[in-house]
Amino acid sequence: MHVVRDNQRQCLECGAGRFSTEGSISCIVCGENSIAVERSGQCQECSPGTSTDLLHIECYRNGFFWAGQFVLSFFLVVVFCLMPKCLGLPVYILNVSRESRDGHVVVTTNGPHFISKSLEKAMPIQVRFEGTGHPGLDKERMGLYSLRRGWTPFTSPRGQSFQVKVLGWDRLELQSLEGKQLLEDFQASQGTLRPAFPATMLRTGFFHIPFFVIQIILVMILILIYAFNWAGVVNELGVVLCGVGIAIVIAVLITVLQPQIYMITPLSRRLTLYRAKLAREHPKPQVCPRGPGRAITEGQLADFYAFFADFIQERNMYYTDANLVKPLTAQMQLSFAELAGPSQVQYFVSHYWGTPFKHFCESIELHAQSVATMRERTPMGAVNSGRSFASQGSLKSLSDEDLRKQAYWICSLSNNQWSVSEELGHNWDESSFYLTLRSGFCLGTAMVERLLYCC
Repeated sequence: MHVVRDNQRQCLECGAGRFSTEGSISCIVCGENSIAVERSGQCQECSPGTSTDLLHIECYRNGFFWAGQFVLSFFLVVVFCLMPKCLGLPVYILNVSRESRDGHVVVTTNGPHFISKSLEKAMPIQVRFEGTGHPGLDKERMGLYSLRRGWTPFTSPRGQSFQVKVLGWDRLELQSLEGKQLLEDFQASQGTLRPAFPATMLRTGFFHIPFFVIQIILVMILILIYAFNWAGVVNELGVVLCGVGIAIVIAVLITVLQPQIYMITPLSRRLTLYRAKLAREHPKPQVCPRGPGRAITEGQLADFYAFFADFIQERNMYYTDANLVKPLTAQMQLSFAELAGPSQVQYFVSHYWGTPFKHFCESIELHAQSVATMRERTPMGAVNSGRSFASQGSLKSLSDEDLRKQAYWICSLSNNQWSVSEELGHNWDESSFYLTLRSGFCLGTAMVERLLYCC
């Protein structure tokens, strides 16, 4: 646009960054966050997130503004994601085990536990367990506390309390309430732990930065943004508020989806695969009468162990029953034998649940091999409990397939773990154990000894 100069009928062009209206005698500098090109009759506002240079000639991206917006959004997401953790939201467990014979009991979580190492000595944090299947972890406290409601809707009064020491972003050392090393050998691959409120308000953190420090940083960022907006350095309060809204939505989505993601553990995926395997091999499981008809074969036992060997390791039947058998049978409320395909009993197994399950399976395999050897060496007509071995099989050595078909009645796998009282019956002679031993189908008892002394 042009202006008239000194009563002369001469028009001069306004430079870039300035404008004039028609008939004006002066050029006007554009206001904040606006520019004017040469020969312009008006100023144009810069788009959100951009600023002008000193001459108001062009708009450029405001790196400071976008960096601040990113930092603000990040801290908002962290704060809103950590808030439920501060209230005692459950953390899903990947594994609980003792690292060595005399080592510490370590809890590995499925994902970050968000317990900060800061203030660990000044403010120890307690946790409680649920759904691990281990009576020592899930045990409900008796007394006044068991009758008292939790501090928040997220905190459960159930479970024994322990103290934890942070070892890593997903590892915690389990200790007694006095902070001492535990002597018990806790083993589990399922369940959740809940940090106790209100200590979580100070001990919850992100990358070892406590939650309250993150809150202070967030408040400082908000104050700086307000100050810059008031001083005119940043004039994009609407964009800031829009970013805040987006950050809140992201945080809510993460909070809602996080349990769905972390509740799926490697063990739960393996259990799903094994259920599919059983469904193919025995598609229509159904309830069988208690007693001798609920045996499983040596082959089924060997396949079961091989499928979960990396989880079982040196763990015993208590772990196997709580973490494998019961989750597998939970949906249909059947015994494992009914789910996998039951067989008629040949041998009743008596064993100690504390024996490592690996050794138990090896013992059953060796028993099957020894029975084959006995059949090979026993002459025709030899009688065992009134039954000829010839009536049960060939005198020749059994093939591997025949060995796998030998059936064993094992209480944890043959009894319905969801109806234990019914399995025991009202009297001893009504129990599944008695019915199996006195059925007439049982050839003998296989005793898996934990320790054997020879004289």
